Amino acid sequence: VGFGTCQLRLVPEEQAVQALAAGFERGVNWVHVSPDYCADEIVAEAMRRTARRVIPVADGSGDMDHFEACFERACNLHGPGPLPLWGISCIDDQEFVGRNVWGAKGMVEFINARKRDGSLLASYTTTHAPPDAVARLIESGAFDAIMLAWNPLGFHVLSSYAAAEGKKYEDMRRCRELVFPLAAERKVSLLVMKALGGGLLGESHAFPPHDLLAPERKELQATDILRHVLAQEGVTAVVPGTACLAEATENALAGHAPLELPTERERIVVNTVDRMRTTLCSRCGECESTCSRGLPISWLFREAYIWLNPADTFDAVSRLHYDHLHPEPELACVTCDDQSCLCDQGLDIPLQLGRAHQAVQELKSIGGFPEPPLKLEGSTLGNDPAVLVIQKEWPSRIHQQERIAVRFWLENSGLDPWLPVGNIEDRTRLEVHQGAKRLTQVRLREEVHTGVRCHFAFEIVGPDPAAGDNLRVLLYRGTHGPTELSRCQIIIGPPTSLTVNGPSAVETRRALDVCFENHNIPSELDPGQVLSVQLLVRNTGTDPWHKTAPAGDHVGLAVHWDAEVVANHPLPIQTVVPGAQIRMCFALETPVEPGPHRLQLEFVRYQVTVFSDQGAPNLDLTVNVPDQPISRTARLWSGLQRTDPWHYLPTRGISRLADGTAVPVFIERSEGCHQWDTEGRKYIDYTMGWGSVLLGYAYPTVTKALTEAVNKGHTLAWPQPVEIEVAEMLVADFPGAEMACFAKNGSDACTFAARMARVFTGKKTILFSGYHGWQDFWVEQVGFERTGVPTREPALIHRFPFHDLTAFQTLLDEHKDDLAAVFLEPSPWAGNGFGFEPDSDPLFLRTVARKTKEAGALLVFDEIVTGYRYPEHSAAAAKGITPDLTCLGKAIASGLPLSAVVGRADVFKQALPHTFYAATFHAECLSLAAAKAAIETYHREPVAKHIWSMGQAMLDGLRGVIEQSGVKAEMWGTPFRMNLRFCREDPDELLKERTLMQQELLRAGISTYNGVMLPCYVHDEHTLAKTLDGFGRAFEVVERAGRTGDFDRLLEIPLLVDL
Repeated sequence: VGFGTCQLRLVPEEQAVQALAAGFERGVNWVHVSPDYCADEIVAEAMRRTARRVIPVADGSGDMDHFEACFERACNLHGPGPLPLWGISCIDDQEFVGRNVWGAKGMVEFINARKRDGSLLASYTTTHAPPDAVARLIESGAFDAIMLAWNPLGFHVLSSYAAAEGKKYEDMRRCRELVFPLAAERKVSLLVMKALGGGLLGESHAFPPHDLLAPERKELQATDILRHVLAQEGVTAVVPGTACLAEATENALAGHAPLELPTERERIVVNTVDRMRTTLCSRCGECESTCSRGLPISWLFREAYIWLNPADTFDAVSRLHYDHLHPEPELACVTCDDQSCLCDQGLDIPLQLGRAHQAVQELKSIGGFPEPPLKLEGSTLGNDPAVLVIQKEWPSRIHQQERIAVRFWLENSGLDPWLPVGNIEDRTRLEVHQGAKRLTQVRLREEVHTGVRCHFAFEIVGPDPAAGDNLRVLLYRGTHGPTELSRCQIIIGPPTSLTVNGPSAVETRRALDVCFENHNIPSELDPGQVLSVQLLVRNTGTDPWHKTAPAGDHVGLAVHWDAEVVANHPLPIQTVVPGAQIRMCFALETPVEPGPHRLQLEFVRYQVTVFSDQGAPNLDLTVNVPDQPISRTARLWSGLQRTDPWHYLPTRGISRLADGTAVPVFIERSEGCHQWDTEGRKYIDYTMGWGSVLLGYAYPTVTKALTEAVNKGHTLAWPQPVEIEVAEMLVADFPGAEMACFAKNGSDACTFAARMARVFTGKKTILFSGYHGWQDFWVEQVGFERTGVPTREPALIHRFPFHDLTAFQTLLDEHKDDLAAVFLEPSPWAGNGFGFEPDSDPLFLRTVARKTKEAGALLVFDEIVTGYRYPEHSAAAAKGITPDLTCLGKAIASGLPLSAVVGRADVFKQALPHTFYAATFHAECLSLAAAKAAIETYHREPVAKHIWSMGQAMLDGLRGVIEQSGVKAEMWGTPFRMNLRFCREDPDELLKERTLMQQELLRAGISTYNGVMLPCYVHDEHTLAKTLDGFGRAFEVVERAGRTGDFDRLLEIPLLVDL
């Protein structure tokens, strides 16, 4: 299965990118692009979002200069290496208009030359020619593949009567008889387009039909049709048009084994298609000579089908407008007393043409049909740019927070071309303004010359009317303009009259009611897959829904698999008023048992009732789970949920975003500053083992030391030489250090230091500023409810803010008679909730040190993070402070589990024997061997200097990215430890903003801890450039969400939970 991109000009760019990327992640590995599709940039972005190899199958047309330029364009899109497949766009059209196809220095000769020089591996052409002409193409031996139209119906939306245009077109029935076996014999691949009939055989999700005309097609599934086509002799692949996520999922599934249709499904396809041939016109034109009124019957059907199935409206021809063909509103058949028209297929022409005609008239009445060219004469808007609005899908009014899909079909009526690229003086763009404020800017996707038409497609969300009570759509050509295209009124509050693919809601409404307006749940999911569900619902009842309620009668969503409740999800906002629309995002885990499963989504007013008991609908779906092995990621996730769920899981098991981009759940391996997840996607990592991997993952000298140590026996009761060697290194590197003792993590070290301080001083109270682990001495100040550690009265540990000498002095005055120690992280931490502060003020540290000593207490520096991150090895040395004790961890073994306390010998000798410290693994030698190798590297190489230099470049670069984005945010911290802080006051919106940023960074292949970043020795200019680019793309999404209030729609992972 490949994807066609012709329709992408009709949908918003982000929707198009997500659809393609979703298919790529589901196995689609080629995509058809053509210069006139204007989809190159969309395809390129979708390819960037996947780690999978995707082949862009492109072609060229026009004169030879343009044809050769198309080849270069395709090479740029594909990237390094030869093009796998390239060729001629619609060869029969090129021949018809007299292009040099077969002659000297022509298209075929150019293709053969590229194959000889190795820049092209295989050639193809697209064609809509009749079977005899296609057979000649195959027999010519010029092409390795032919892309043609075929489906079991035998025609498609754009099929037309060949003789009327003076050019012969395809004949699908003869094509199967003549072309398919010939292609199989000559080993020429057939790539089949129009397999779904342009919407006649499979309902488009991106462009829902206005009238089915053939209701039988509801029995058909796109996946079944595509597999039926793939089963035909000679067919290598299908290339259905794909313009939304639902289509991407359905179409991609057709290529998943097993390809064979079950007998029952094959029977449904064959029988349903047979019935449809007596309902739909094939536009063969044979009937037109039999019509007593001389109606262009096949062309009337064609024009009706194009607009009633609006996926291909860009191929509508103005001179064949329905009103040209039949100006009267009443169909001529109605008054005809000589209905002589005959159809060889058994079509009742007056009946079916009458139905199509009536549907067209209804479509006209709601503005869904463009005006005929004669009525458009004199309707040009503006002078520069001068524009003719052929059709617009734009409301006359929009409610606050209402989401509208917008499409404008415009014709350049001016003298100058509209350009999509170049300087601002040249670029043409469409903008939506509210008063003087620009809400949206939509780029032009193609060059548009005089008399040529183009589309602008985008989404708009009704803004707060406080800034102006109407929206205006404006077109600019560089600095010229604007020309106003349309406007609409903004209505305060959510809509009160609801229309969802049908009539308006009835006047009498239930108190509790809901409309499920849209979702992205496909009909088939892999076993154990965790899907990021996007659910769009509207409160159609008279009662508001509350996320929390004092009486406990809040509203939420219950998820049932096979009648069993498996999850409950809260509302995304506090109150959903009647008429309001909300978007819910949550993770849905699929059952592992193969076969059909019933999925129900049901709204509940807890402790009161379920909505369905009041007559409201549930979303009731059947989801098939194929009989195939569960993926490794899904199997691991299931095991994690059952046995060991205590991890950093920002995506909650979701391994794919809606566009198919892989995001990490499990990390398979790490090397340098990169990690690879179990899906094989590579990420630039800034968590770096919670800051412990200072040299980078699998650093060669550390790995070598571990390899040599592992065969020596690594946990002994007796001391080993490596322990003494590392202790001597630490004593030499840290101020005031005379003795050392080892442990396994930072919490161990801090607890050990606290006990020694209390023993040595004979006092109990500790003052602190920083984070000092999870063990009892420190977390008792958090409280029993959160920690399980009993609260003391009076408390024995008290916090003072960093850099706040007044607060410190107040606590010191209160507790100096019982003060055992003052604990400090000598570089500020993120405990204020806003981010890491800039580096510490030496005067503050010196003052605290002096006053602590005067009080007879010990000064303890917690350098678990800062150790070896300063060129002087420690913050204490950098600031000129000598603590009594220093706690170390993280970087001292560059990722291996080792911590240490170093300090005054008299403290150790007097206090250590009375701390009850006796840890089995405190002298485990693998970590000590790693520490020795790491510390030797810190002594030998400019590790800290590099981190400060690279970190400062990152801080500066990210601050520039933030400024350019317009997002209210800032980077806090030091070059070795920094984080992103958003300046939003509303805590709910702040959490959404942070979550969206994390999601988009993962999409860009960047791993942080909720915005916290710790550069390491192997982060370099290359990773910096990629990081800044990824942050830039992420900020674009966050800025758009903040400007439009669109967080709920864009969020695809659950809201973050800080550890």
